[in-house]
Amino acid sequence: MTSLRSLREAIDTSDEASVAEYSGRCRAILMALGVDTDTRVEHVLARRLAALHAFLHGLLAQATRIADLDDVLEIIEFQRDAWREAVVLLRRNDAGTSSIEIEA
Repeated sequence: MTSLRSLREAIDTSDEASVAEYSGRCRAILMALGVDTDTRVEHVLARRLAALHAFLHGLLAQATRIADLDDVLEIIEFQRDAWREAVVLLRRNDAGTSSIEIEA
């Protein structure tokens, strides 16, 4: 998230070196998220997350203006908040003693 915000700032200030640096960092993070998704438990969900990260990677690779990054930032923030909520729910369920249904 920090790298994405730094990329937005670099684009805004036309700092080409920083644009290249932060764009590369963001793309590497999205690529890792897509590749490192564990498919052993929820195969369909894992595939969808990998596809989402690949889509965001493509948007990021084509971004040339701050407005181009708005969708990427919105989706990443939504995803971050969803994972935080999932962690809270899991902790409430006594470290996994109850199962949580994931809608596909």
